[in-house]
Amino acid sequence: MFGLAGGDHAWLLRRSVLHPFGAYHDPVDYDDAELAALPRTYVACTAPVFPTAAPHHARVRGLQGWKVVEMATGHFPMVTEPVRMVALLAEAAGAR
Repeated sequence: MFGLAGGDHAWLLRRSVLHPFGAYHDPVDYDDAELAALPRTYVACTAPVFPTAAPHHARVRGLQGWKVVEMATGHFPMVTEPVRMVALLAEAAGAR
């Protein structure tokens, strides 16, 4: 499931909750200029690629202003590669 097996899969199932579907249809108010000025990093998990994420991987690669970082892991890098995921988030946030 999503590139997880064994203990990682069981660990995630014990902690999973339903996705808040409002995130898919509730509008988000933002200022285009302020948003465009922010640095953006997209983490593309590629082994395996979550099927519904593949179009988003392709789309963001074609957008200006995005840094795309690939991780050879499944959809839950915070479970399978937590140290690398934290490092990527810290780097994206500008932490040294």
